[in-house]
Amino acid sequence: MSYISKTLGQHEIVISSAHFHWLYWMGAWFALLSLGLIGIGFLIFFHFWITAATTEIVVTNHRVVVKTGWLRRDTRELPIRSIELVTIQQGFWALIFGYGRLVIHGSGDADIKIRPIADPLLFRKAIENVSNPNPDGPINAK
Repeated sequence: MSYISKTLGQHEIVISSAHFHWLYWMGAWFALLSLGLIGIGFLIFFHFWITAATTEIVVTNHRVVVKTGWLRRDTRELPIRSIELVTIQQGFWALIFGYGRLVIHGSGDADIKIRPIADPLLFRKAIENVSNPNPDGPINAK
């Protein structure tokens, strides 16, 4: 059972989850194949695999959660109501291949920096749809 499913509150549902881009796995396989003979490739591949297997990046209807760690858990959570800005950082190759880093700015000093994920625009859209559910905006709300 995942960390997220164990910590969901009453009436809380998962809206979207992010995952690592396929280029992340290409780096892991490259390390294994090129450096595997001397042993370091196995360690690098194992590190990549453990990181991907123990990372959960989720937006629910109440919060954004980033959980990392295997032997030690590190969680960063930000309530939807305190999100002020979501930025995407993409270089040239990230634009071409469809991955990027998200930075979620909350009220005060609360920021969540998310490592490069696949399709960051879709994840940002999920956050924005939850934080602004009224399509008419606050001015035209009845």
